[in-house]
Amino acid sequence: MVMKSFEDKPPKGFGDFFDKNGSAHAGDLEIRCTTLDQLTDKDVEQIDAVRERALDSFEHDTGNRVSRVPISEELRMLPEGLTPLDKLVLRAYEGDQLVAYAHVLCGWPHSTEWTIEQLILNPDYRLKGIGTRVVSAIEELANHAEIRATAIMSMPSRPGAASFWNKLGYETEEKPAQEKFGDASVNILRKSLY
Repeated sequence: MVMKSFEDKPPKGFGDFFDKNGSAHAGDLEIRCTTLDQLTDKDVEQIDAVRERALDSFEHDTGNRVSRVPISEELRMLPEGLTPLDKLVLRAYEGDQLVAYAHVLCGWPHSTEWTIEQLILNPDYRLKGIGTRVVSAIEELANHAEIRATAIMSMPSRPGAASFWNKLGYETEEKPAQEKFGDASVNILRKSLY
């Protein structure tokens, strides 16, 4: 990915990594990255449409109902001590079609770690390498950040998702994530970036 400078203010720590639109290109896929505060109403509507489609598919496939909070609330949920500038939203487009998105917490749970809070794909675009390309873009961003991430974590919730992350080099560990999830133990996958 080759990117130039961000026209307004670059997301924290990224200097001249982005082009003026906050975009990168990975083949036919355009990946746009913004901080939480830079999302437009249209961006949020597109994200919500992909999320609803993915949740409907999850409920259909598993028979489990999912509690749904409005997407604007979900996006604004932040662990204590983080601000909207610490949450990146990556959106992957094929042409004008949003096909996937991810939110990433920068500096959580430790200042040198990032957490991929969610990676959601439109079910029609699964198994096409899009998730892998989004995760690669996140890793590349982490490697270019002024404060380099030593690890990226993911907390997959979809059955079978752990195998996707394992193929990308993420290893499973059981760990209480009290900062965000109360006393519940969650399945955390971690990958060291160096």
